Amino acid sequence: MNYITGVVQPGPFAPSIEERIIGKVHQLLKSLSTERRHGR
Repeated sequence: MNYITGVVQPGPFAPSIEERIIGKVHQLLKSLSTERRHGR
């Protein structure tokens, strides 16, 4: 029954995925900003 509840209620997984995506975006923005600073 656990796998059924996991599929029916994927709520707890949503925030973690969003946090991972946001974290990757922040890392990309930081890398781009640092590259621009070093480039200039």
